Amino acid sequence: MKMKAASEADRTAIMEVIETESAAYLARDYETWARCWVQAPYVRRWVSTTRRGVNVWDGWEEQGPPMKNFMAAHPVPSTAEYRRETLNLRVGKDMAWATFDQHASGASGPEIDLPEMNHEMRILEKHADGWKIACICSFQRSLDHIASALIRVDQEAAVAWMNSAAEKELRDTRAIVVRAGRLRAVDRTADQRLQAAIRWAGHRDDGVWPRHGTLPIVLDGGHGEPANVCWVIAKSDEVFVAINNQRMVEERLDAAAAVYGITPTQVSLARLIIAGHDLVSAADRLGVRVTTTRTHLQRMFEKTGVRSQPALVRALLSVASPLA
Repeated sequence: MKMKAASEADRTAIMEVIETESAAYLARDYETWARCWVQAPYVRRWVSTTRRGVNVWDGWEEQGPPMKNFMAAHPVPSTAEYRRETLNLRVGKDMAWATFDQHASGASGPEIDLPEMNHEMRILEKHADGWKIACICSFQRSLDHIASALIRVDQEAAVAWMNSAAEKELRDTRAIVVRAGRLRAVDRTADQRLQAAIRWAGHRDDGVWPRHGTLPIVLDGGHGEPANVCWVIAKSDEVFVAINNQRMVEERLDAAAAVYGITPTQVSLARLIIAGHDLVSAADRLGVRVTTTRTHLQRMFEKTGVRSQPALVRALLSVASPLA
């Protein structure tokens, strides 16, 4: 099919459908949302997000009724607003495709409405009653959600960029520094682990199909101070270090609970240990006796096969596979 640059009438009609579909989703208006789609077995929706991975809906029956149920379960309209950039629109006689970057802000509601920047594509067909969407592809740029300290480094740990949260973290923490332009852990042993993890992340890219992954490096707090956790992230051909990202900690603790059979109380104790509490302070916060926290700690040692609190933290935070 020969494609051409979109005429003004094409552009207006197609963008109206794209915008109406998005607005109807945010408003939880199922009937309007459904009218924007070709309701046929060949329609597709492919979505890749940081928290949910890759999801595929094949055919209208896989996405129409589930979306109706979703909107019924979450009837309160989302407060998110979409802003689109870098629009590329191509149109044929009865088919068109559009690509753009979509930014969401001011979001509320379910986690899938969290603010992010997505790379988006729409394939549309022209029917008797107008243009309709036949396929949606949405790929979330997976590091946009990280609001905590984030630093981009090269394979030798030379700092290329950092966000404002990282600048503050480096001023406040005593466990990690930038020295001679390189990101270093103050403790020598911890620094060896950090540098090895950065080199590991730097070699994930084979030039064609980059491999992604995350390794936690625990910089022991000690003396009642919280453990500083650096997450070395291999993302395409770049290496990032996230520092003290609480969401990553919670995700790993959830995984550890499933893998090791850690009880909710034991997870709470582990969370307090990571935050720098000793067993006396942890017992007070959990509302139990110190002997009880010692028992829970010993049970976690037995389940994970370690013998010290730093080793326990490393074991719990390393559960997820580092490669994807």
